[in-house]
Amino acid sequence: MNHNHNHSDNADPQHPSLPARWRRAPSGTAAVLALSFVGSAAYAITHALALTLFLSRLTTEQLPYALAVAALLAAAVARGCNRLVRRYSPRFALRGSYLALCGGSLVLTILVAFAGAVPAVLVALFVLAELRGTVNSVHTTIWSNEAFAAGRSHQPYVWVSTAATLAGVLTGALLTFSAQYLGAVSILALATALDLVVLLMIAQRLPQTAAVSSRCEATAKQPAGGPLEPVRSPLSVASALAATTHERQYRRVRHYRWALGMVLVSEVIALTFIGYQWKAITGDFLANDEASLLGFVAAFGAALDGCVLIVQWTAAGRSLDRFGIGWVLLLYPLLLLLAGFGMLAAPTTAALYIAISVARGMNVLRRSIYAPALASAYAIFRPDIRRRAIVVNQGALKPLAEAGSALALIWFVPQAEVLMLTLIWILVVTPWLFMALLVVCIHQSGRPDVMVAPQLANQRYREAPG
Repeated sequence: MNHNHNHSDNADPQHPSLPARWRRAPSGTAAVLALSFVGSAAYAITHALALTLFLSRLTTEQLPYALAVAALLAAAVARGCNRLVRRYSPRFALRGSYLALCGGSLVLTILVAFAGAVPAVLVALFVLAELRGTVNSVHTTIWSNEAFAAGRSHQPYVWVSTAATLAGVLTGALLTFSAQYLGAVSILALATALDLVVLLMIAQRLPQTAAVSSRCEATAKQPAGGPLEPVRSPLSVASALAATTHERQYRRVRHYRWALGMVLVSEVIALTFIGYQWKAITGDFLANDEASLLGFVAAFGAALDGCVLIVQWTAAGRSLDRFGIGWVLLLYPLLLLLAGFGMLAAPTTAALYIAISVARGMNVLRRSIYAPALASAYAIFRPDIRRRAIVVNQGALKPLAEAGSALALIWFVPQAEVLMLTLIWILVVTPWLFMALLVVCIHQSGRPDVMVAPQLANQRYREAPG
């Protein structure tokens, strides 16, 4: 019955048109895309304002300490969000998170308007911006998987990433041409208004979800294969073998969760060092021409954004659907590793500059294909395990890795040459590649969260790590 409808949408069912793919999109897709766009826009304008005011009115030596404070608060927020998701539902956690962000933005707007940009307010604004990034990352990943995990296509994950990219481009253009007219108070008021959009409109249109605790109880009582028969004690030989098998499956879930977390941590650390090296080497290479340096940095960023959008619109979703996520999860760290070896072997400053620019330019691959693939890697988890894994990885491990790598960079830079930093992130990318290989092996072999035996379900799944 569906074949005629598919044929009418497009003559080639293997490559349906964009309108056809949109009509087949899961329920709630538009709301998830709106959440990604609005949340990313609010983060982009708040982060740009906070960073500009912080660097212009305070010293750069204070930045790592602000990052550390933001990371600790982000970990606390992630823990609170995890409790809300488990006790109530992702929708309740979303409302609570953006209600807190809205209130914080409103308070800072009033403080900036009446007290001015005093140091305490600037630090609070910077911390709020970092918390926005954490909250947006957590909820976007959760809701992407809530809406798309049941489907086989990776295209919706690419749409979510595209919405975030468009938000960054549009807000960047807005701030570039109108920042001098808007002012800090107006920009913060705009961020507050975007929070209200999430609260009043988007949250109402997201898919209905249940609390983790109720899902756990339902799954423990009624797994996919039917109701579990009570296991009598002492265990029979068959029951003992089944319990051993399910225990191995539980360990597999744990290994997959921690492998995803280590992939994310390694990515953050490596990209922090690569970003610093690119800025330092580019500054040295064009140090005698400030106008050329400013123009190049702006052009390089614009070119990256443009390439990301082109790849997302044309090839990202189709390549992930055709080849799966394994190839890009392995290809991206492998290319960074090759770029690092190229930097070590660079004979001249120009060759070194080209190598680090290539490494930096791989952000196109990361943002357009790698990031959606990594987000969809959570889809094979059971819903309750998936939500907790996303909150811990995106909400706690990622900001802590960002703060730790920033502090490590401050410590390493005075003691090592720029090129020696390459060895550090090569050592980080190497375990990243192995952890990515573990993720790919478990992901391609099937679902890692097969229901455990009844005597293990209540003890293990309810108290899963993280």
